[in-house]
Amino acid sequence: MRYFLSFCFTILMLCQSVLGYAAEAYDSEETVELKSYFGVQAADVHFTVLQGNAEIVFRDGAECLYFPQIGDVLAEADFMIPDFAERFKLRYLLHVKASDVQLKMESHAQKPADFASFPEQVLQLVNHERAKAGVSPLYLSPELQRAAMLRAVEITKVFSHTRPDGRDCNTVLSSPWGVGENIAAGSNTAQEVVARWMNSPGHRRNILYARFKELGVGYCYAPDGVGGYVHYWVQIFRG
Repeated sequence: MRYFLSFCFTILMLCQSVLGYAAEAYDSEETVELKSYFGVQAADVHFTVLQGNAEIVFRDGAECLYFPQIGDVLAEADFMIPDFAERFKLRYLLHVKASDVQLKMESHAQKPADFASFPEQVLQLVNHERAKAGVSPLYLSPELQRAAMLRAVEITKVFSHTRPDGRDCNTVLSSPWGVGENIAAGSNTAQEVVARWMNSPGHRRNILYARFKELGVGYCYAPDGVGGYVHYWVQIFRG
């Protein structure tokens, strides 16, 4: 029975091959995930990439395909079927697509188109929270803006309230008195980063502190930043 089933499988594959080459030049069409692997459950498999972008790699002791980017790949697999002495060849048309999770990660890795308006967006969101708490609004200070942008660059190297040269974060200003700082990394929208700050008691305290009058908002896009967060944020407050 096993030999009969293997023989039927082989005939089916060969029939698919004949029909496929005549119509579309491939035997099997499949959708695969970006940055995934594709193999054939057979012996002594050898792949050839005919079109598209795929890498031939070894995994679990056998050749397989790895897909580093989205697109279509036409590949040929040369292999042995157990209990048969001859080799077989099948062509696969593989549609490489990203999953929803991968697409979301990719969007987080890109520089937002509206990044120039982030200070105003953060200011509006912060003042909305302060209004709900019965606290007077903040206004953007050019001096704090410059300092916050500098600190945003610095935290891509050392994610800390201590500056890369070892000094306290408040030394970014000529007068460090009455100053507070919030930092964050990973969020790619103003809404997300303010929500994260509001859900953290220490950061929330700075945002709602009644004695603060001025705000500076810094943002830096750094794909090679510390921790791999890509998006880095700073708020500097002053009374």
